[in-house]
Amino acid sequence: MLTRMLFSVLVMFLLLGGAGNVAQAATSCEALQPALVLHAGSTLKVARPRLLHAANPQYPSWLRSQPVHRRVSVCVLVDAAGRVAKTAFALRSGYPALDASAQRAALDSRFAPGTVNGEPTSMAMQLDYRFDVP
Repeated sequence: MLTRMLFSVLVMFLLLGGAGNVAQAATSCEALQPALVLHAGSTLKVARPRLLHAANPQYPSWLRSQPVHRRVSVCVLVDAAGRVAKTAFALRSGYPALDASAQRAALDSRFAPGTVNGEPTSMAMQLDYRFDVP
């Protein structure tokens, strides 16, 4: 039982990007990641979704007069066809207009789907957007 639990944690760790994203992924993108059904003795070859086209978020014109520098992190669930099926925020900016702009950009981005053992599968990943006054 403990071995299976550790294996599940390792699978989530790999699917969500390894050590670089673990702290944020555990509290945000994990909720979007579908569970994998594995059989004893299974081996996994996991390839994360690949960004093909990154849409740029628009900086709201009414915020240009304020010195606003923020970061927004959006978790996306990329489906087996490479489309964004769902989004959730890992980090909000404190400005709803910036958050909405980042979410629109995430939805407009295009991906090659992630795969498990060569089969396209839905997979969650995090996109980070930085907003600086233009």
